[in-house]
Amino acid sequence: MQSLDSAAHSVLPKLVPLSAFHPVRIASHTKITLVVQFALDHLRRNEDEPLVLHCLPPSSTPANASRAGPLTSTQIDSNPSPAPDPTPPAAKGKGKETATESSSSTFVAALSKLVSIAEIIKREWLDVQLKPAAGNAGQEETIPSARKGLHQYTLLTTLEAIGLASDTTATGEADGDAEAEDMRRQLIEMEWLSGRAGKDRRPRRKRSPCMLVVLSRAPTEALASRSSWTHQPPAPPKSRTTKRRATSENATALEGGTVKRKTRRRRR
Repeated sequence: MQSLDSAAHSVLPKLVPLSAFHPVRIASHTKITLVVQFALDHLRRNEDEPLVLHCLPPSSTPANASRAGPLTSTQIDSNPSPAPDPTPPAAKGKGKETATESSSSTFVAALSKLVSIAEIIKREWLDVQLKPAAGNAGQEETIPSARKGLHQYTLLTTLEAIGLASDTTATGEADGDAEAEDMRRQLIEMEWLSGRAGKDRRPRRKRSPCMLVVLSRAPTEALASRSSWTHQPPAPPKSRTTKRRATSENATALEGGTVKRKTRRRRR
């Protein structure tokens, strides 16, 4: 498996209150199969090191990441991130706001892939526990009698809240002068608060959603005690009676479909 290790983002240690974890950055061009394969192997080998899936931008300050100690961010993809398109001349007057908006939209687009990867990892983990770890094919391994699922901890926030994007205000057409635009925004806010502004002139703040998913083999008290984190425990394993009932229902449904087909053929 090809992997590219880079410095961990400096914001991650502040958001994830864990002494040891392995972050994996998910991008829009990330290959799902490679990420799932790496995650399953990592969780099997490192029981006390949870996996953190995130869509944060790559760290631009390696010096800050070196202070975080052993934390490393893994980009599971053989293809590097595509270079951003050059800023068109018409967008130069908007300054950093346009660049921040385009970059944050790229990270937001990868959220759906992050959710899909997390669900696939949890589903495949139940089957992986029955297979020997890589490199231990010749050694005997004790297979647990009961398979245990993964604990999922989720943090929902915004890029603006963690300081990775500016809090912009959309009020219509943007002017080239920053001072004039700021004054125009304040006037609209005053008109809206006084009730004189219409619906179209209402200031709307733009937020860029951000999600962090922690997958752990055991419950983590440091995350469970935080109100900002939500805990999704593993689903209870199905009993043998439930499995037999589901199997018999499927068999009955198949037999019923076969009988209906034979009846139709006889009528014809």
